Amino acid sequence: MIKKFAVMALALSVSGCLQYSKIETPPQKVKFTNATAQKNVHAFVKTAIRTNTFTKPNPKPNTLPDAEVTGAVCTLTNKGFRAEVKTPAYLEIPHYKGRADPITVVCRTPEEKVTTVYPAVNLTLQNINSSTASTGGLLGVLIVEATKSVIAASRNPANDVFGYPGIISASFGRAK
Repeated sequence: MIKKFAVMALALSVSGCLQYSKIETPPQKVKFTNATAQKNVHAFVKTAIRTNTFTKPNPKPNTLPDAEVTGAVCTLTNKGFRAEVKTPAYLEIPHYKGRADPITVVCRTPEEKVTTVYPAVNLTLQNINSSTASTGGLLGVLIVEATKSVIAASRNPANDVFGYPGIISASFGRAK
């Protein structure tokens, strides 16, 4: 009985997952809108640009989209660059040393337009916090906190690297 329930639950959870199509086109490059933005690039990261939708009307908050939208035209802009892609696509997005501005993503289909903003994330701090995680009890917590303090004191925040998620998506079909 328990095995049947577990198999059924697994089948239901797998069947509800959004399946994305394979991205066939090579990665595109952003067009820089000013020289400073181009000069401060730390690295370019291959990022998937995807669009999706909700097939049921008026989805509840925190509901995940359940269908991919292909062929949407998305424009990505920030103070330093601009790019336009047709989804799904890969885009070589710059990660910056020092700081970075948010990316505004505007995606359109003939029926709908959606705007999403992705703030830049301090990847240096994220790496420090994730690499010093521990489950070693109280002593482990004290060692981790001491290590974080030493790293924070010795690093120069002007050299921190800022970037964006590996997948940028926009969701159509939300209630207005």
